[in-house]
Amino acid sequence: MTAMEAPALLSDVYTIKPPASSVAPFRVYCEQSYRKGGWIVLMRRFDGSVNFTRDWVDYRDGFGTVEGEYWLGLEKIHRITAADYFQLLVHLKDHEGTVKTALYDEFEVGNESTGYRLHLGSYIGGNANDSLRISNRMKFSTPDRDNDEHPGSCAAFYASGWWYRNCMNA
Repeated sequence: MTAMEAPALLSDVYTIKPPASSVAPFRVYCEQSYRKGGWIVLMRRFDGSVNFTRDWVDYRDGFGTVEGEYWLGLEKIHRITAADYFQLLVHLKDHEGTVKTALYDEFEVGNESTGYRLHLGSYIGGNANDSLRISNRMKFSTPDRDNDEHPGSCAAFYASGWWYRNCMNA
């Protein structure tokens, strides 16, 4: 490495503090190898070791560990996305190693008083298509806080939290 070359960042756990935010610095997993890196990982699931059947408070505050499976937390996601312009990359990999992606040019999550409403900009591309569009402008739902448009609770049915609109379209 010459004096002019900067070391490459590695995918790892980093401590961040969103600008102009009153929350204390917190740890996130940053993906640095996919599409030139710089991706804050909001949710990681790969082996089922963490139970995602949780209530509103757990989804608000976050759970799991950033070194393993985790949900970062709606309040932290809100603080990050309120501080600047962010894109959203959905990166899914199945047990056979098949990867599906969807990229959106804008991503923001509102505050708790809005129900952590999801805002997506335009779909840029990917082989997962615009599958998240149905959730745009939806409030977050958990088994104990039903904010979807379905007569029953999609979050209770699926035993997890998400920006559900209708149970089969999430």
